[in-house]
Amino acid sequence: MTTLLRHGMLMLTLLAPSFAGMQDGLDQKLRELRDQAAEHPGRLDLRLALGNAAVQAQDYDIALQAFQEVLAAIDPDSAAAGGIELRIGETYRRKGDFQNAATALGRARELLPDNPLVPGTLGLVFDLSGKFSEAEEAYRAALKLDPGNPTTLNNLAYLLAMHGGGLDEARSLAAKAHQIAPDSADFTDTLAVVCTRTGDLDTARALLLDLVGRDPADEGFRRHLAAVLDQESARSSPEQALLEALQATGSAASPDQITALVGKIR
Repeated sequence: MTTLLRHGMLMLTLLAPSFAGMQDGLDQKLRELRDQAAEHPGRLDLRLALGNAAVQAQDYDIALQAFQEVLAAIDPDSAAAGGIELRIGETYRRKGDFQNAATALGRARELLPDNPLVPGTLGLVFDLSGKFSEAEEAYRAALKLDPGNPTTLNNLAYLLAMHGGGLDEARSLAAKAHQIAPDSADFTDTLAVVCTRTGDLDTARALLLDLVGRDPADEGFRRHLAAVLDQESARSSPEQALLEALQATGSAASPDQITALVGKIR
């Protein structure tokens, strides 16, 4: 699963993403796998496939049951069990059960000490739970195993910027993530947020103008750009008009109007 949590924290890749337009196909696949797994109860590969399909279909209880059945049938101290615990932990995260997610991911971490995905996912769970010191430790552990992972760099940068960490380190991490994946709008957004908090409004403004120009309907990008424009002491008429448009709600906040104003400022 790759789904990201805009803006700031991003989910590391674990299972295939779920798309709303594919829901009918996912439901059909899930029904077929349930029938096959029932017909062949000893086939752990079918149980695992059922669990993965259920996650994609957002039927988390079925997924958890399937994963638990696989886990009960294998060596609990094996690396394979660690992989199942990782899936269980991420499924609980998607369900919003952060306590059980952290428990499963903690077991996965013991069984898969060299897998950076485990502490990276655990860091996200702690982040979402408001346990920021634990999240920071987990993110740093993930980066020791995979120093160039842009998602973990991004997540740690955002955490440090938003929750009292070192802004200089946050900017360095965010810049590295942006350099590795310059086309990622979310990494760009994080870098802009960090620049805003360090007082580098010119850089933040340039980054956010580009993002809003590309996606004027995105509320997060608009909100961040409005914050930068609001902090600047002097604005031109187009900038003032853009700020007013960004702060507008409903039909008054026209994406076409915002795109035109961004073009003028550029």
